[in-house]
Amino acid sequence: MTAQYTPPITDQQLTSLVRSYVSDPGAAVSSWHWKPVSLSHINPSTGGLHRVSGDAIVKGESRPWSLVVKLLQLTPGTVADPLDPKRLGVGLAVTQPR
Repeated sequence: MTAQYTPPITDQQLTSLVRSYVSDPGAAVSSWHWKPVSLSHINPSTGGLHRVSGDAIVKGESRPWSLVVKLLQLTPGTVADPLDPKRLGVGLAVTQPR
């Protein structure tokens, strides 16, 4: 049996990213899927790379969306600024695949 994987992103973070992607501050995520992207070599600051896709309700209509989310982590020996919200060593970088 495989353990259930919980994506390290909150509903609020995802909604914010999708709203930015579809250029509508009122968009609502109606469904989504999270799939790890396999990499043969990753940078030490990369905590993972994932494709997130789904549908959003935009101005009353369903619209598909897809994002690539890179999880960021502190590398050994790196000291984070205590005022930085990513000081725990986790962050997100998002791109829109073409």
